Amino acid sequence: MSKTEHTHRHSHEKEVTLVSYVMDMSGSMHSVADATVSGYNEFVGNLKKDDNEYLLGLTRFNTGETIVQEPIAIDMIETLTTNEYRPNHMTPLIDAAYAAIKAAEKVAKKYDGDVRVQIVIQTDGMENASQHTTHQLNTLIKSKMKKDWQFLFLGADQDAWAQAAGWGIDKQHTISCTNKPENVRAVFAAASCGTQSYATADSAAAGGIAVLDSLDCSVGVSRDLRDDDDDVDKQINKAKKEEGK
Repeated sequence: MSKTEHTHRHSHEKEVTLVSYVMDMSGSMHSVADATVSGYNEFVGNLKKDDNEYLLGLTRFNTGETIVQEPIAIDMIETLTTNEYRPNHMTPLIDAAYAAIKAAEKVAKKYDGDVRVQIVIQTDGMENASQHTTHQLNTLIKSKMKKDWQFLFLGADQDAWAQAAGWGIDKQHTISCTNKPENVRAVFAAASCGTQSYATADSAAAGGIAVLDSLDCSVGVSRDLRDDDDDVDKQINKAKKEEGK
């Protein structure tokens, strides 16, 4: 290969997208355990079929155990099983998100900043067992967003909009739905679309399509997963007031 050919190819290399997935494994997820496992495996499968280069890490958590897997090449990711995903105990959500961000930060440093980073947080419950505070997580998230990291919040059976807003995540990157198997699978499909859009955007700052818009590109996903925009804004403003106290 000539030097000219090498330079031409290098200039068109695709930027690596690092995805760190935070998966609630508390007791309330038991009713959708199978849908969570299958949905996650489909999420991984969709990224493997994509032409983009991905690193993927998974953090599963409850008060009994928090398992943080550092992001590795997507092709090395094995199928998640129901033996590995056993919902139980309470929800140290902030601690898990914090740990996942730090794990992603460690791997991202190896790329000298030449990597896109997306943190996906999936939960069906409110924080109830963490040592880190909401303020600490909010500060960490905002510092990463200044570096064009993207955060997706996928919440079920809770005030997802307010919780995400309290952490600094905007409503365009938040999904709220009832905790039913069909909705869980739909949310995973939407997250997959959102991740692929983020990876292919002209720049990390552009961020790709909003995750709510990615609902439209997922087969069988209904717009009914959206909340009323006015109601969402009221919940978000309430969360911001609470944060400022």
